[in-house]
Amino acid sequence: MRDALSVLDQVLSFGTGPVTADRVRAVLGLIPDELYGEMLRLVSERDAAAVFPLVERLLEAGADLGEFVDGAGETLRALLVAGLGGQPEGLTEGLAQVVRSAAARLPLPTSCGCWVCWARWRCRSAAAAACASRLSCCCCGGR
Repeated sequence: MRDALSVLDQVLSFGTGPVTADRVRAVLGLIPDELYGEMLRLVSERDAAAVFPLVERLLEAGADLGEFVDGAGETLRALLVAGLGGQPEGLTEGLAQVVRSAAARLPLPTSCGCWVCWARWRCRSAAAAACASRLSCCCCGGR
């Protein structure tokens, strides 16, 4: 309870007017949902060079890059769940909207969803390689 009161005190002293979700997020150092939406847009446009200005903006704002990476992973997981027809859980309404709109722009590949590439780089076991070799990938063709 003391932690909650301490955060509330920080939020109240951070600005004037009513307490808003955006103000609480700023005090807690959370990454705005819009930045995850921008990240998904960059992925959909395959614009790798634009990632650097995004990271620079995060650094200038004093954001915790570890927090951003964790949130990006959760956002991509939610995108995969939504792309498979599921309902991602644990998202803010704003992030859920970002994921729904990105899922429409980023349809899943028709075969393995790049799991071949994932298996090769993340798990070097013979079983994973044998399993992965039977799949076809939109990026590598299952090679």
